[in-house]
Amino acid sequence: MNRRKGVPDWAIMAVCAFISAVLFGTGILNTQKVWNDPKLDWENGTEYTSTDGYGVKSAGPYLELPAGEYRLKWKIEGDCENGIHFSCSNDARIVPETVKVIPGQTDGEATIELLDPAHSFSIGVEFAEGEAMRCSSLRLYSPEYRDHAFTVSALLFLLAGYWIARRRGWMTTERRNVVLVLGMAALMACVPSLQRDTTGGWDVQFHAARIMNLMDSLRAGQFPARVGGFSYNGYGAATSVFYPDLWLYPAALMMCMGASMSYTINALVIALSALTAWMMYRAARSMGGTREMASASTALYTLCGYRIQDAYGGSLLLGEMLGMAFLPLLLAGLWQVFFGDKERWPKLVLAAMLLWHAHVLTTAFGAGLALAMLLTAVPELRKQPMRLKELGLACLFALLMGLQRLVPLADLYLSGVNTQVMQFGLAGSAVQPKALLLMNGRVGVALWLGAAACAIALTGEENRLQGRMLKSGLIFGAVCAWLSTQMFPWNYAVKALKAVEIIQFPWRFLLLTAVCFSLCGGYGFSKLFSGANNRAAFTALLVAVLAVSPVLKDMMEGARGVAFGEGANPYMVYPEYQLEGTDVNETRSRQPETGDGVTLADYEKKGTRIRGQVDAEAGGEITFPLFGFKGYEARLNGEKIAWRLGENNRLTVLLPAGAKGQLTVDWKTPALWRVCDLISLAAAISLGVYCIKRRREH
Repeated sequence: MNRRKGVPDWAIMAVCAFISAVLFGTGILNTQKVWNDPKLDWENGTEYTSTDGYGVKSAGPYLELPAGEYRLKWKIEGDCENGIHFSCSNDARIVPETVKVIPGQTDGEATIELLDPAHSFSIGVEFAEGEAMRCSSLRLYSPEYRDHAFTVSALLFLLAGYWIARRRGWMTTERRNVVLVLGMAALMACVPSLQRDTTGGWDVQFHAARIMNLMDSLRAGQFPARVGGFSYNGYGAATSVFYPDLWLYPAALMMCMGASMSYTINALVIALSALTAWMMYRAARSMGGTREMASASTALYTLCGYRIQDAYGGSLLLGEMLGMAFLPLLLAGLWQVFFGDKERWPKLVLAAMLLWHAHVLTTAFGAGLALAMLLTAVPELRKQPMRLKELGLACLFALLMGLQRLVPLADLYLSGVNTQVMQFGLAGSAVQPKALLLMNGRVGVALWLGAAACAIALTGEENRLQGRMLKSGLIFGAVCAWLSTQMFPWNYAVKALKAVEIIQFPWRFLLLTAVCFSLCGGYGFSKLFSGANNRAAFTALLVAVLAVSPVLKDMMEGARGVAFGEGANPYMVYPEYQLEGTDVNETRSRQPETGDGVTLADYEKKGTRIRGQVDAEAGGEITFPLFGFKGYEARLNGEKIAWRLGENNRLTVLLPAGAKGQLTVDWKTPALWRVCDLISLAAAISLGVYCIKRRREH
């Protein structure tokens, strides 16, 4: 296609980048949270007299606040000097801890700096002396956030990209219709995220803590991030080793650039909706589907009940949401190896790695999907046994590229890190069969209608291979739906194989039901409603939106996860990924403990990094507020010294006699892990070179 003359594409993007830089640099769009008369233990206008007694007369509002600079304004009248005290429940440093209320000055203002994230931040107004004190109002201002700058910048680049596509002739009528369907599906799927607060339950706080832990690791110089020093009130967690964090890196970067926590999580969910729509569309197209069929499948999948429940249900199942984005790509990769162009086996490796770096449990379900596809492909493999070669190559490269996460996980597990999953009663978590058929059920009406449409359309299908695959998809999806219900004997399954409890909830099988029924449903809609202007895709979109609307409404009115202006709770809800015997409740103190004859001066802790000046003529120990995971190094004046696990698995440094000088504690990547990083990197580069060479040859 001919390129039109005019402003160069790079110039358009440069202008967008310049505008974004101005927005971020000047702070013209910065926003902040104002807690106007925050809820304390008193009503506005309350008056205290000397007959009521003296002391702190109010406290609250018990907020989870990130570190940063805050302002407090007040209107308090009194005839003598009183005070306002600031405190929290996790020993976070607050400067200052007290400000004075000057008699005769009704209006007052003070700047407060939280040097650490504060749990249950409280403001206490003290009636210290005098005849009377009247409290009229308090107003707390958060730090300024760049949320609006992120939004405007993203819209600028999207509009610029669309304009460039139109100029170059890429945006044909057919592609425009596809973009409309995908865009509307993604937009409707993330309606609850188009607000300042986040929805969801306790899992939102878990993922917020993951983002903060990741950001802490990156600030400490770790790449890739493994052990962070935010979780459990700064004692740290190896969450990044056991729970893939690759897709949280953009979120951590946003936080570093000044985004609020609630905005970051909402933006992540929105981006995941768009990514899911794009992945499903590309997967359906690569498996031989028409644009219309792929668009219909995308609408059904992006708006399916299970995925919406993941995003906005009782908890934000972010890992599963990520996994659902890449499951269709895995299916497409398997299709190419077994039935399509077997030379495209690198696509299967890519899909497997994207899934492996998204969610471990979804990867396990993906393995089940691969096994089902393998059984379906047995007739083809008998005709073309050489396809097993490409399957073997894909497995080999997937293993080599996966060592980067697999070896650290196994190493920490063997060193004593607790990887027991939270058990919620596997059999008791199975859903009732009727729940699968409800309008707001985990499957949803739209997918059932799509499956029915597929079954009807298959009666006239002439392509035997396509017919066999679609029938297999319907059967496999129905079997997975059955496995999620109480009709399956889960009590006996657990007794026969205890390890089955690792899936936690039987309804996770609906992951596979969703992907199978969506692809089959897209085919059904495209056969029954095909016509001009992508009619089948828009019909599927309409059905999916109508089916999921009640669910979205309920989620909008549900519990809030993280409010705008607040941050992650330093105390994660469950003791996951910790050394055996760790009591995560005993982490209130953020101070080191020195042994007899040991002095520690100029102490500074930033995440997993500790600095200080020590003096221990006779030697001794210092126990720090860090859990002692494998990989920590302690150095005295640059020379390594030993450490051990102290009380509650805290890192305890052993100081030799005559120890004097600078003590440093830092987490370093073990040598074996680095070797695996290099092997995985080399495998990825080799695969990339192979793909480039193959493309040039063709």
